[in-house]
Amino acid sequence: MPLSTPSIFRPPQVQPRLLPERADIVVVGAGLTGLSIAQRLKREGIDAIVLERRDKPASGMATRGMGIVSTQLLDPPFRLIEAVGLERATQILHYSSESGAAWKDFLQPSGVAYATKGEQEHGEVEKNLEALRRLNIPARPWHPDSDTGLLSGWFQPGGGTLDLGAVCSSLADGIRIYTRAAATEVIDQGMDLAVCIDTGERVRCDLVIMAGGVQITPWTADKFHAIRHQSIATAPAERMAEVPLSIQYGYSQLRQLDDGTVVLSGCRWATPHMEVGETDDTVINEAVHRGLVGFLHRHWPALKTVPVIRQWTGIMTASCDGLPIVGPLPGRPRIVCCGGFGGHSASLALRSADAVVEGITTGTSTEVPACFSTHRFG
Repeated sequence: MPLSTPSIFRPPQVQPRLLPERADIVVVGAGLTGLSIAQRLKREGIDAIVLERRDKPASGMATRGMGIVSTQLLDPPFRLIEAVGLERATQILHYSSESGAAWKDFLQPSGVAYATKGEQEHGEVEKNLEALRRLNIPARPWHPDSDTGLLSGWFQPGGGTLDLGAVCSSLADGIRIYTRAAATEVIDQGMDLAVCIDTGERVRCDLVIMAGGVQITPWTADKFHAIRHQSIATAPAERMAEVPLSIQYGYSQLRQLDDGTVVLSGCRWATPHMEVGETDDTVINEAVHRGLVGFLHRHWPALKTVPVIRQWTGIMTASCDGLPIVGPLPGRPRIVCCGGFGGHSASLALRSADAVVEGITTGTSTEVPACFSTHRFG
């Protein structure tokens, strides 16, 4: 049984500190989304703190993900249009495009290639290229190296990759982060809200922002579910992937780092329940691990002689309808939800953080797709 190792990306270190009795805003969750929100609040001169249940910030999916920034999310473009219509699909993909571009110098702008596998997926390539034209998203046909066994797809020049360790260290810089502080609920305490911590402590505040997968109110209980995401990394190898790859409808992803390390994630299909509902990110599922190694060796035979040196998992959080949830809770406007990104925080965190902070400081958030709103649930 393979043992879980640290990710290739290192989370930042922070010094332990005592919880304050009060802050203007409490951000719950120190992942990409929570740290991005806190940085933006800091720029506005707002007294905000971040609570994190782990002993290090950004030690969940923020540094256990792939760091691939993609305009396209999980649904292929033509299927997204079929599901939500052209207008909404355009809003969603332009939102993710803006969010990706907002990484600026942190983004290695390689673009992303979408490889297909299987007749059905390959047969939809032209439909997806046509859908991307309708959505005004730049793309062109793409063909893999012949020896991979993968089938042709398309390439989108927007997007690329992040060094998640460097990104998270920058986002954590200067932020008041309190680790080993697992928030359990938000209650009314007079004119204030109070965030309850598992230690029995409370932090009073004017407003609470639940970021990423940290959703601690009764309203959110049936809106989110956890999915375990598994990855492997090889020792440095010869260059074989110039751009990051999204494969099998995005359920598998591959990138090669500058030092030659090859990272592959996915293969949840190796378990009957697709790892849905799993919340322990210290566990390596052996069936998924075998699937990942087999996938890597089948499509890149030269890597059979390159050892897999790391394997780890992370917990993604998806919403009940597959779309992000961004906005104040119905009936409790001082509690804001910003999550349900389904493993796509690198593609959605910055634009969503901007929307949340804009809503707090101006009372409105411009150009956030209505289908992301909390009010879509009634």
